[in-house]
Amino acid sequence: MDLILSSFTCPSLTSLTLEGRSISSTPRMFHSLETFLTRSSCALTSLSIYGLQPTGDALIVIAKQLPSLTSLTIDDLAHSYHCTITPAFIQSLHNTFCLSSTPLLPKLHYLSLRYAGWDFDDAGFVGMIQSRCLSESDARRIGIEPLQSLVLKSYARTPTSFGEVAEIYEPLRRLKEAGFRLIVEGVLE
Repeated sequence: MDLILSSFTCPSLTSLTLEGRSISSTPRMFHSLETFLTRSSCALTSLSIYGLQPTGDALIVIAKQLPSLTSLTIDDLAHSYHCTITPAFIQSLHNTFCLSSTPLLPKLHYLSLRYAGWDFDDAGFVGMIQSRCLSESDARRIGIEPLQSLVLKSYARTPTSFGEVAEIYEPLRRLKEAGFRLIVEGVLE
């Protein structure tokens, strides 16, 4: 994949799907992706990552180059103990914790995450989603577009372990009742 990413420049690219089943070349591959995006200067609107596990920091670096992204899908390797969706990545998507004047992924409408590992920042995740499920006018005021759809699934968690954190997800239940499309496997079904 590194060879392909380093060989092309695609300024008209709007959608990119990366798929793999190995984490051995992931750091180098995500550096190649970062370089490819910089070189292409494309207005990517959709990014899907399946079976590759970038670090949370690598995701943040890549996301900073994608202000036009409206759809993000991340699907970890099923049998991994490493979770791509780190607290740092979750916090970087939170519109009020943004250190720059422009929030990360300001046009994000669709977010689909399927994570491996046992550790997940449930409270931080719920706060981030609440910060993005806003009315059009509130979202416009802070420089983002409201999140329209969320899918969150876990390879590792059982219904019992989701039951232990169900209370944390209660604010999302209220958002779902207000009309946002939210699917949190094991909690909001």
